[in-house]
Parts: sequence; C-alpha cells; structure tokens
Amino acid sequence: MNSQADFTKELFDNAPDAMFITRFSGPFLAVNQCAADRLGYTIEELKQLSPQDIDLLFSPTVLLENIEKIKVEGFVCIEALHVGKDGQRIPTELMCRMIEYQGDTAVYTIARDLRSRNEAQIKLKEKNRMMQATEAVAEVGSWSWDIETETLHFSEQWKKIHGVSVNSLPKDQVMPIIHPEDQSMLEAAFRPVFEGERCELTHRIIRQDDGVVRHVRVAGSSFKSETGSEQLVGACQDITRQVETNQRLMESEARFR
Repeated sequence: MNSQADFTKELFDNAPDAMFITRFSGPFLAVNQCAADRLGYTIEELKQLSPQDIDLLFSPTVLLENIEKIKVEGFVCIEALHVGKDGQRIPTELMCRMIEYQGDTAVYTIARDLRSRNEAQIKLKEKNRMMQATEAVAEVGSWSWDIETETLHFSEQWKKIHGVSVNSLPKDQVMPIIHPEDQSMLEAAFRPVFEGERCELTHRIIRQDDGVVRHVRVAGSSFKSETGSEQLVGACQDITRQVETNQRLMESEARFR
C-alpha cells in the first residue's frame, strides 16, 4: 500500500488521463481536470457523484470482487462504460490500486479513454474485411514464410484455394500440398528469394480437403519485419480455369490442323 507522501498532487491534477480517488463506497474524494472535462462536469459537480453514477457497468458484486483482488494483487484492471453529463457513453479502461489518502484507505483509479483504440480496431477489422473480399474476387491469397521457425502463415483466401482450415503450417505439412512432380521446381525457384531476389512461377497443388489438383501462380520476395526478422512474403492466385481454357484451345487447334 502506498503512503500519501508518494502521491503527487501536481501529477494528479495535470495528468492526461482521468483520475479518481474514492473510498469503497460514497462519492469521489478527488477527481482531476481531465476526468471533469471528459465527463462534462466541473470538478465540484463530479465530486458529488460516486462510481456507480458514472459507470453503466457498475455492479456491487463485481465491486466486492475487485476490492478483494486489489487487496491480494495490489491492483486491478477492468473495463467500464462511463456516461457523461450529456449522456455520451465512453468505453473506459480502469486501473485501480489502494493508497492512503487523508489518513484513510482509498482507491486510486486511472481511467483511460478507449474510444480512439476501439475506433482503430474497427478500422483494422474493416480493412481486413475489404482485403478478404478483394482476395476472394481476384482468387488471390497472401502468405508469409517465417524463416526462423520455418512456418507458413496465410490468409483466408489462401486457405480456401489450398483446402486447409488452419492459419499456419510448418514446412513438413506444407510440402504435401505441392504436387509431387512440382516440389523440386518450387524449392529451386525460391532459393534466390533468400538472397533478395523476386520469384514468380506456376505450379500445381493438391487441395487438402478434396484431393483436387489445382494450378496456381505464386510470387514472392524477401521482407524485413519491424522487429528485424527476415520473412518471405507473397501471393498465390488460382489460375486453374485459365490453364484449362488454354488446354482446350490447344486441343481444339490440334484437331483442325
């Protein structure tokens, strides 16, 4: 438990996150300007309220559970749904710990506004949905090869093309997908990629769910991730219809010669 001496009033008042001090029941003992501004109250107005007045997810049962957790672990991190004076709902992350305040035990809470994070997550999900839709229309799947772990990671469309249900496979489970007659060609074609060159070739695969042979065009190049690890990345397009159409045209031309 921290002493009041460890509590810096200036840091509390000017913190970029909302901060609250309260006992286990009753109104707030202290709030900072960020909390008041976010919820649309003055500091004095907000100090007349209690946690249950601003949190739509507040539950006495959950409160007791969190108090016990704070006593055992020293802190607790939970999600709340704060509501402002104007009724606006604000998804919030609460980080709570015990302190001594004005000679008594109190709960010190940092409340982080999750709206920007949630918006970023929504945008990322939308971007992923658009990418999946684009891949499906073009019948193109993306993949990445982790050189260190020798593991292939791939997109939903790649899974659909190859008839697999998992999101990644180790090397010994990838090779059986490649047609036996094309495996050595594929390995030879990709060796220069490890030296920084780009690779593109067409080969056959054996779909893992139904055993059907398909023709795919694969392209790949090396890539260094933000962590500095080397990876191979690329795309795979199902060109079976194109290959079959070309074969029929060649057979038709052969018959009329």
